[in-house]
Amino acid sequence: MIVLRPATTGVRPGYWFVPHAYGFGATPATVMGWVATALYLIAIGVAVRTMPTDGARMALGAGITTGYLFVIAIKTDGGLGWRWGGK
Repeated sequence: MIVLRPATTGVRPGYWFVPHAYGFGATPATVMGWVATALYLIAIGVAVRTMPTDGARMALGAGITTGYLFVIAIKTDGGLGWRWGGK
């Protein structure tokens, strides 16, 4: 049986991702973050399989990726940005 529990990674309520300590990026920290990531991967897979031309695949893929990055940006605890560890 799968039991879904709240994240214990220190992410504040309302946020789904935690920023990386070094560099640029974020990691899913809650169930909703992982669901968003899975939906992104499924959407990209469907786009690749169903679009008739490479141009259509690229355009739809860019739109899907932009939407996913927007979700990450607003749902990352502390926002996105370049990080140098604790500095």
